Amino acid sequence: MKFSNGCVTIAFFDVIFYKIYRFRESGITIIQVFVHKNYNL
Repeated sequence: MKFSNGCVTIAFFDVIFYKIYRFRESGITIIQVFVHKNYNL
């Protein structure tokens, strides 16, 4: 599979942050901000 580095990074972190998002609801705000910044690049 060939992806640009950005897509791989976003997909990789998306999975991690999704698990953290479900595991620690206290970090939802920080995670959402970080994810939104990555997607808006």
